[in-house]
Amino acid sequence: MKSSVDVNIGVYYDKEGLLAGITKLVDSIKHQSIQGQFYFHAYNANLRLLDSLYNKVKAMEVLPLDPNSDWFYVVLLESPGAKVELINAKYQENEILNYQKIIFAEIKARLLDCEEYGRQYGVNGGTVRQWIRRGKLPEAVKIGSGWRVSEISVPNGRSYAFRMYTWDRAEVVFEEEMSFLNEYDGVSLEQLKDGDFIIIPRKNAECGIIVNAEHYSKNPAQEGKRLTVKEKEAFELKLIEHPFIKYRHFYLDLVEE
Repeated sequence: MKSSVDVNIGVYYDKEGLLAGITKLVDSIKHQSIQGQFYFHAYNANLRLLDSLYNKVKAMEVLPLDPNSDWFYVVLLESPGAKVELINAKYQENEILNYQKIIFAEIKARLLDCEEYGRQYGVNGGTVRQWIRRGKLPEAVKIGSGWRVSEISVPNGRSYAFRMYTWDRAEVVFEEEMSFLNEYDGVSLEQLKDGDFIIIPRKNAECGIIVNAEHYSKNPAQEGKRLTVKEKEAFELKLIEHPFIKYRHFYLDLVEE
């Protein structure tokens, strides 16, 4: 089994591989920092989390896995923090038939209120809340009446990046024009060439594969799922505000060996 992944994910089968994978991710972050893709505070927090995860995994017993089986480990760096997951994924021709995961090791990032987070970027709390409303901080979580942002979250720039949100169907119910999403486990929001956005429903979205958004926009079954920029911002804010809908900033594309 092979995996085509982005910089935030790796697939491994033993302790040696996991430790090497964490080290590789550290090196990738340092390289991106040189290119200016990480802000100073998030950069330091990322390295601190990965260093703690490395030491935690090093002290643990890690069961070696057969690379030909459906089991593997992944190393993740997401807004909640750094972690290793043990995953069982059965698939056929890129279609996920079954997906289960267990958190094997985790180091959580600090959650900052809007004022604390804003000080990292030289802005006030009101600006941070505006960033959240405009979808520039999709990792933000609402706790009570206030917002919290992970210390390793970086505000998105003007250009739109691939977005995916996932949920447990037992915990989330969509109403009215979005009720079609009740049949799915997640959704991605992708920008079209004309500037509008398209909602792409996904099943087993933890293993979501990046797709051709233009193709979906021409699919009759997707009629009514196209959104303007303002409609996208309103819909995405509802996703962010929901306590059981999680933003995922990585993808895992599984292909046959």
